[in-house]
Order: sequence, then structure tokens, then C-alpha cells
Amino acid sequence: MTPLISKERRIIYTRKIKGFWEEFSHNKIGLVGLIIIIIYAFIAIFAPLLTPLNPTMSVRQAQAYALPEWVSVFPEYSDSPRTFHTTLHWVPSQEARFVNIEWGRQAKIEYLGGGTQPAYNRIDASIAYPYGAPSAVFYTTLEWSATSVKDMTYSIEVVIISINGTKYSLWDVTSNQNIPTSIIYIDSSSITLLTRLGIRSTVQFGPMVFSGKGNCTLQLKVDFIPKSTKATAAISFKESDFTVLGAVHGVLGTDNYGEDIYTQLVYGARISLAIGLLAAFVSTSIGILVGVVSGYIGGASDEVLMRLVDILLCLPVLPLLLSLVFVFGKNVLFIVVLIAVFGWLGLSRVIRSQVLSLREMPFIECAKASGANKTYIMLRHVVPNVFPVAFAFLVLSVPSAILLESALSFLGFGDPTAPTWGRMLNRAFLGQAFDRLAWWWVFPPGL
Repeated sequence: MTPLISKERRIIYTRKIKGFWEEFSHNKIGLVGLIIIIIYAFIAIFAPLLTPLNPTMSVRQAQAYALPEWVSVFPEYSDSPRTFHTTLHWVPSQEARFVNIEWGRQAKIEYLGGGTQPAYNRIDASIAYPYGAPSAVFYTTLEWSATSVKDMTYSIEVVIISINGTKYSLWDVTSNQNIPTSIIYIDSSSITLLTRLGIRSTVQFGPMVFSGKGNCTLQLKVDFIPKSTKATAAISFKESDFTVLGAVHGVLGTDNYGEDIYTQLVYGARISLAIGLLAAFVSTSIGILVGVVSGYIGGASDEVLMRLVDILLCLPVLPLLLSLVFVFGKNVLFIVVLIAVFGWLGLSRVIRSQVLSLREMPFIECAKASGANKTYIMLRHVVPNVFPVAFAFLVLSVPSAILLESALSFLGFGDPTAPTWGRMLNRAFLGQAFDRLAWWWVFPPGL
């Protein structure tokens, strides 16, 4: 079987690669840039393995501004609550009168009829809170329905009984109609203790319910008021989950929406790396093209291209980018093109200076003598010899492009749909992370 690459060509390519690496390895800053890119690429590729969460399906993982979980090594945070979920198992809390109660995966309270006596019923679900420090936020979703309602008025109230025995009303309804499957969403962050007592306040009552280690109770109060001896009704509640949000969470805590910052950081590497690589490749290609043409051809071409470089170098890049993004829109590809357009100027000057010396070398003179045209010489002899310098510029341009995109995003001119590190910083600023000293939200994407 004939090999794809002959032995002679393999030897030539091996020598070229070895020679390239020997020349490139002398550029210490270029090596640092290469290491940074490798780290970015590792994070971007293995993002699903580095975090089990998905930022595109982001939900609250803990309380807003929850601290990183590793702060629990300090005594003052050692018993801080973590997020935990429990299933509500309903059981009757008193002897049933005039009703039949079934419980299990679904609780059903059915009025038996045959009289006009009101029936007051209670079913409870116990919640064990395992932490010594209080938790501020809890939520649950209760699925219920009312069927076979006839000559009947019923009322339902959801009550939570705190660890110390205080009762707080969370939700209530009174009706005389059949109601198909309906959802009750209860979130303690939208309910306050003192407002229910008629006093205006924003004090959350979550910490008063889960004030320390112990058991609290979620209670359903179902009251039947029959209007005739033929009155009937049945109220059903499905088994539900109850969530208490933690004050500490994960590797890097949460943002102002309670979403995991570590997941945003890891998946943000993908978009940031893509922006950096695209912008770096385009700007490096332009820089090589302009530098080689200007240095090798010389004359009027050299003069025009270098004066263009001088003009562009005099322009303030960031204000100009802000103006262009404002005019043409906040799109990732457009931002990449803009960064690339202003990113090749320094490289073109360096390439030109190298080409000026290369074109006087003996192997270039030999190529001319053998009849090679200028295009062939530039592509086959000049470009390969300036590539180590161009590659060093490339790997350093990737972090530079990421930094420039981050500056645009932080100022509010980035693509709002792209989860980049710059957008993370913008959200941190708008979410008052700086005012709250939420360093775990600011420093990771900043670094």
C-alpha cells in the first residue's frame, strides 16, 4: 500500500516543524500566549464534564449572591445552609369529620355528603431542616384540582408552621366551582411577613420559618361549607417537591438571580475563545498579507500600505469600535470583524521589516534566477520564513481580542445573546455586585 506522504516529504515536513518550533520557542511571550490558549481550549472542550449544569436552561441554584461553598471552612460560615430538595408526603393532622381522606403519592379529601355540617380538615407535610444557620428563601409548586363540586363552597389555605411553631399564611382561595388541574406557586422571596400583618416592610420571613435545625410543617387547610344535603366535592393534591435555597453554593457562588457563576464562567470560555480565535486568525492573515506585499514588492505599494497603517494607528480603537457597534448593531460576527480590522497593524510592520531582509537572502536570489515569479516566491519562500513570528502574534492576539470584546460587553456594546466573560462583568455591574462586594462574581471572569 502506497503511503499518503512519501518518506522524503515526511523528512522535509519534520525538519520544517522542528525548525519552526526551535525559532518559536525563543519567543517566551509567545509561549505564554500558547499556554493561555491551551487552557481556554481545554475549558471550552470539556465544559460539560467540568460542570453538570447547563447555562441555557439556567434555574435558581441557591439564594441571590450566595457565597462559594468552600467558604464553609471558615467558622462563621461552617453551618451555612446548602440548597436541598425534599418531597412533600401528605398525612392527615386531625381526625376527619364528614369526609374521606386518601393519602400517598396523591392526597384526596372528599366530602361524603348527607348533611349540612361544615367540615374543617387539615393535611400536613413535614420538612426537616438540617442546618444551624437560617435560610432566607424557599419555594414549592403545588398541583391541585377540585371535582364533583355541587351545592358546595370550599376554601383552601396553604400555611407554613415554622420550627418555633409560628404560623404564616402563604396562599388561599374560596370557590364553588369545579377547577381542573391548577398550579400554586409559592416563593418566599415574593412574600413578606410584616406586609401580611398590615405593616409596610420588605423583611423576608424565610429566616423566621427556617431559623435553625429542626422540623417545620407545610399545612393544607381545606374547609367545606355545604349548602344542601346533596352537597359534594373532592379536592386533590399531587405529591410535590419543596426546595430551600442555600446561602452557599458551588465553586463560585451565584449571581443576583441565584444562577451558578462557575457554569457561566466555564461555558463562557467557548464563546470568548471562538471570538478570540476568529479575530486573531483574520487579523494575522491580513497582517501577513500586508507585510509581505509591502516588504517584498516595495515601491508605491509599500508607501501606500504603510501610510494606511500609520493612519489607522492614529485612530483611538475603543471609541471607534463603540461608535461602529452602536451604528451597525450588537452582533458577535460583526464585533469579530471590527476587532480583526484594527488588530493587524503592528504585525504588518514587523513582517515588513523581516521581509526586507529576507528578499536579499541567497535562496530568494536563486528562486529569481530559476524564473520564479513574485507570487510564487512570496507564497513558497517568504511566508514560511515569517510564519514563526506570525504564529507568536496569533497566540498573543487571542487573549487581546477576548479582552477587547470584554471591554465592549462590559460597556454594554456586546452581543446580549452571547454568554461571554465580558457580558458576565456587565451583568455583575448591573446586578450591583460591586456595591455588594460580591467578589466571587467579579474576579473570576475579570482574571
